[in-house]
Amino acid sequence: MKALKESGQLDNTLVVFFGYHGYHLGENSWWNKVTVYEEGTNAPFIMAGNVVGKKGVKSNAMFEFIDIYPTLAELMNL
Repeated sequence: MKALKESGQLDNTLVVFFGYHGYHLGENSWWNKVTVYEEGTNAPFIMAGNVVGKKGVKSNAMFEFIDIYPTLAELMNL
């Protein structure tokens, strides 16, 4: 974000960071993704840029990665 600001591109950029929660890898004696334990359901998601409305908001709301495309399309007026 600092580099984007310094280069003058921050106003033209939307940064989206999300991670994949992967497999349990042995947590709770599971080695796959068929449970609702936190290890199988939580993954990071961060959006940063001037088109983002509320900044610095942390949410525990339900969110699925399938929601990313329509959200970005709306934000970018596509």
